[in-house]
Amino acid sequence: QFIIAQGSSRSVVFMEWDKIWAFNKKVLDPVVARHTTVDLAYNVPVLVAGVKVTSHKAAKHPKNPDVGEKTIWTGPRLIIDGVDAEQLKEGENATFINWGNLMIKKVNKKDGKVESVDAEENTDNKDFKKTLKVTWLCEEQEKSPTTPAILVYYDHIISKAILDKEDDFKNFVKTDSKHEFEMLGDPELSSLKKGDMVQIQRRGYFICDVEYRAFSPCVGRARPVVLISIPDGSAGSYGPPGKVEKVQPSKGGEKKTPAKEGKKQAAAPAPAKQAKAASPAAASGGAADGEKLNAAVAALGDLVRKLKTEKAGKPEIDEAVKKLLAGKVEFKAATGLDWKPGMTLAKTASPAGGSADAINAAISAQGDQVRKLKTEKAAKPEIDEAVKKLLALKAEYKAASGSDWKPGASPAPSAAPASSSGGSGDALNLATAAQGDLVRKLKTEKAGKPEIDEAVKKLLALKAEYKAATGSDWKPGAAPAPPATPAGGSADALNLATAAQGDLVRKLKTEKAAKPEIDEAVKKLLALKAEYKAATGSDWKPGAAPSSSAAPAGGSGDALNLATAAQGDLVRKLKAEKAAKPEIDEAVKKLLAGKAEFKAATGLDWKPGMTLAKAASPAGGSADAINAAISAQGDQVRKLKTEKAGKPEIDEAVKKLLALKAEYKAATGSDWKPGAAPAPPATPAGGSADALNLATAAQGDLVRKLKTEMAGKPEIDEAVKKLLALKAEYKAATGSDWKPGAAPAPPVTPAGGSADALNLATAAQGDLVRKLKTEKAGKPEIDGAVKKLLA
Repeated sequence: QFIIAQGSSRSVVFMEWDKIWAFNKKVLDPVVARHTTVDLAYNVPVLVAGVKVTSHKAAKHPKNPDVGEKTIWTGPRLIIDGVDAEQLKEGENATFINWGNLMIKKVNKKDGKVESVDAEENTDNKDFKKTLKVTWLCEEQEKSPTTPAILVYYDHIISKAILDKEDDFKNFVKTDSKHEFEMLGDPELSSLKKGDMVQIQRRGYFICDVEYRAFSPCVGRARPVVLISIPDGSAGSYGPPGKVEKVQPSKGGEKKTPAKEGKKQAAAPAPAKQAKAASPAAASGGAADGEKLNAAVAALGDLVRKLKTEKAGKPEIDEAVKKLLAGKVEFKAATGLDWKPGMTLAKTASPAGGSADAINAAISAQGDQVRKLKTEKAAKPEIDEAVKKLLALKAEYKAASGSDWKPGASPAPSAAPASSSGGSGDALNLATAAQGDLVRKLKTEKAGKPEIDEAVKKLLALKAEYKAATGSDWKPGAAPAPPATPAGGSADALNLATAAQGDLVRKLKTEKAAKPEIDEAVKKLLALKAEYKAATGSDWKPGAAPSSSAAPAGGSGDALNLATAAQGDLVRKLKAEKAAKPEIDEAVKKLLAGKAEFKAATGLDWKPGMTLAKAASPAGGSADAINAAISAQGDQVRKLKTEKAGKPEIDEAVKKLLALKAEYKAATGSDWKPGAAPAPPATPAGGSADALNLATAAQGDLVRKLKTEMAGKPEIDEAVKKLLALKAEYKAATGSDWKPGAAPAPPVTPAGGSADALNLATAAQGDLVRKLKTEKAGKPEIDGAVKKLLA
């Protein structure tokens, strides 16, 4: 039955068990006997006045007499579930199933809980329509002995319906997936055999797992009958009764892969985005609106056909049809025409740009759709159809704009008074749209809440920046009017957009996303870089700031700028790795403190990639840098010996160490000794701080590496001790605490120490790259080290 219901399809889908359980219920319901249980932990006696202990026969199944009959005992004392007793109302009838109506005279409560109920027989009243239905047992142990029973409910073992590639299943294993409840059952339950299936009234379907056995002197009690719950396909049939279902089954019982879910969910908003897109140059209510509504209705029609093809749930199809009809009504109101598939509208002679904008957005969406289908290995006819639409849209774009469509292309804006710039609003518009797409993607993939919150935070910040630049709220598809401000804003915004896109590319590579998805992101990144170069005349580089504002000069601002950037990178890294919330909160706290300190020092709000004008400052010496390099090389030699590395590798490291010591002696006139601090040159200080800054940063990297590799505690403690000593030395030399990214003021005397220090730092970084390659470290780690080496 299940297979026939699916129909023929080439689609590969992941299915929940819901449909099979639902079919199973239809098989069980007509043939299984009905039984009754009452909660052992919380039951309430019902005292029925004027009733004697009697019995009568009742059908085991209300609609199938072939199932047989059972004996129902009634008497002056009944027991019901406490939760049912709390709902009884004095002066009203309650229907006791398989007996009749009883009039509730008194509900006796103590401390908010029902202790007993007084009632009288009213079985002559046959009005059962608006009465509370109650299951019950007669408390008469001689003639109607209750059967001890245990109801067992199993829940999903894995709490997430479909695990993503980066998910560790151990994080989603439920520790409470089995729930047992002790009950008192009717006498008929004592005759169940293992494998018998029954329905416990108002509790569900069950299968007998352990048969009842009478009192045994060996254990001092009777063995209860154990019944395992059988799900019926509804959300509440998994786990204990009343549980809020966390593993939500999809509509119709199907659960697509996350990518397919994303396609289905993203299909509906796409037309809305197109429908809202409007160029400032286009007249409202004209042909441009008609074109957008036409595209939106066509997309909704495609969605309805797709849902029907996939045999989606009826509510989902109905919702899509409802939207389609509403779209057609809106189209007719705007154009005066009935919508028909494939129809086009005559374009009005309006300033160019609006139509091309809408087509540009449609091409981007259609391109995403094509890539999605290829990634999911959809059927060839489906891919060919999507490609055909994409080519048609590109042809339409060329006709409207006079140029071929390219990723990241923005059609020529409508004729407007010339101004110095306007790109800032345009680029912010692009960046906001891209961030919105990222937020939707994370929600579709059910990413972690911290990751989604961070993306939403960035989106809100971009929207605020957009409003500040254009004077209007950002809306999907909006094309801001160019503000009459001096040039430079466009390059700033492109810088931000390129940095954000670079972060996205790195994130996709880290998560090992599908190649087409990575290629698309890289393509957009290259387009943004090309646009940046066209706007500024120079290649984009990380941290580039095309138009530096007049900021208070000084090394303090530069150091705070670098420190804030580094802390921001750390916060993003922690969130990407889904670190513990306290750790993230602490890092965010430091980031906010850094931004406040930066503002106090410079009078400017900190922004990613900004730079400050540097003030001249005095110089320093080379011996400090050599001293720091010798310490680092000595640590490297000791580490290699501890790890029992190969002799050639150790010899090479020792050779470098001896060369550095010789260089130190030539520079200072004395042999190097551990903890040596060379006499500062007779020049204004500053170079020493440079060397200490480099040494502290290198030592910090070493500490983090040791912790990442889970090295021994003594080794880590020793490295931390050196790090703290370097920080103290740095503070003594500069008068300020060392912070990541700090850059002491450069010297104004003929350089020598700076080049020496850079030479040493470059050599050390080269060693690190070689070491990572030798150890066959991860590609991202090697790439990061190579990038630093090239810088």
